[in-house]
Amino acid sequence: MNKKAFCYHIVMMMLVAPGMAGAAIYTIHDLGTLGGAQSVARDVNASRQAAGQADTVAGIPRATVWDTAGIAHELGSLNGGMGIAYSVNDLGQAAGLEQAADGSLQAVRWDALGVISALGGLGGGFSVAFGLNEAGLATGQALTAAGDVRAVVWDTTNVPRDLGTLGGAVSAAFATNQAGQIAGYGQTVLGDIHAVRWSPAGVALDLGPLPGGGFSIANGLNNASQTVGQSLTATGEAHAVLWDALTVPHDLGTLGGSYSVAYAMNASGQIVGQAGTATGVLHAVVWTPPSYVIYDLGALGGDFGVAYSISDAGVIAGTAQTADGLMHAVLWDSSEPPPPPLPTEVTVNIVILPDERDDDDDRFYTRGGGKLKVALLSMANFNAAEADRSTIRFADAAPYKKKDHFRDVNKDGLVDVVYSFALREMNIPSGTTSLCLSGRLLNGTAFKGCAPARFDKDKDKKDDDKGKDKRR
Repeated sequence: MNKKAFCYHIVMMMLVAPGMAGAAIYTIHDLGTLGGAQSVARDVNASRQAAGQADTVAGIPRATVWDTAGIAHELGSLNGGMGIAYSVNDLGQAAGLEQAADGSLQAVRWDALGVISALGGLGGGFSVAFGLNEAGLATGQALTAAGDVRAVVWDTTNVPRDLGTLGGAVSAAFATNQAGQIAGYGQTVLGDIHAVRWSPAGVALDLGPLPGGGFSIANGLNNASQTVGQSLTATGEAHAVLWDALTVPHDLGTLGGSYSVAYAMNASGQIVGQAGTATGVLHAVVWTPPSYVIYDLGALGGDFGVAYSISDAGVIAGTAQTADGLMHAVLWDSSEPPPPPLPTEVTVNIVILPDERDDDDDRFYTRGGGKLKVALLSMANFNAAEADRSTIRFADAAPYKKKDHFRDVNKDGLVDVVYSFALREMNIPSGTTSLCLSGRLLNGTAFKGCAPARFDKDKDKKDDDKGKDKRR
């Protein structure tokens, strides 16, 4: 990698959210270029390294990483052509694209030293890598030999896997979290474009649009399975959207205009993207939980800006317009720490079913063996039948190797799942008063539920005598 001179300006901005009495102070840092006119920061990691593209003196946009001091480094090249680094993980590895000698675009990755390697394609002449997690899993898009553009995931050996679509011909994968869930879009049989969240196994979940809208895309997601992107509204406006872990969409609104888009979300639930003002100008913005009030991040003297990424520490990466109309890569810092991280698991309801051999509904005895039955209850936006059985654990035990039962345990009209567990496989201390069941849905969403119950090793003599009296 070649060190280049850089420009590093600081502007302090007091940004007040509409309708809020308080204020957030953001500091914007101009990261400069590789000697040329313009640059863009597409991602930022936990160490404050930013990745993107910057113009050289010759005017060629090259894949770039800015180090923790804000110094721009040109990443390695296979052909000396145009390049973009779309993502950088916490290990300093990056992924993106480079223009090949024949002019086509090919997906590439760089190691922490900036050494480049090509990612395989799907038989066509185009590929691009958009996302990269800490495990080295890369996501993107590639052209097939048949001419279809498909969402792709590459493993650490750079072998691509076609993630398919929602029945149509087109799809894309923009981001992946640490669990291997992937956000993007897929085309339906009817030709509509819908936001998709793929499970680590590659199972596609159609997130759908906002009510009344016919289009949506998912641009990013966090480790709590929350997903962000964009959807058309019932009135035809394009708005930024948050899909919660149970896939319910929430319209994030705008800065008074008709357009917004969300690109990324961190562990605390902070969301970044772009939103239009009442006059139609597009500004970089951040939405802050829990009410998701929108903040205008400002620019470098110009009007235009966009925020592409936010780290778990709250550092935001993007691009902003200068006073002379040029676009420069920037980082924004907040004077306030980010909110606490969100739970990475959805809270669900479970019921530990009474032992049919005993008249004490909430007391269980662990020494005698036998099975314990636990019901995972469905809710309005949680289908227990979609739980991945292989991930289910209760007191560190897997379900007993017999068929599970599907029935409405709590009589709410929804189908629940009843799992059986062998007591001998469960290390439950005497005196335990509650236990938890955990697992993942087939789409990769993690969940956990706990319920009260009393556990003892043996019935005491008094209990035995009670039983004898009742049998008489």
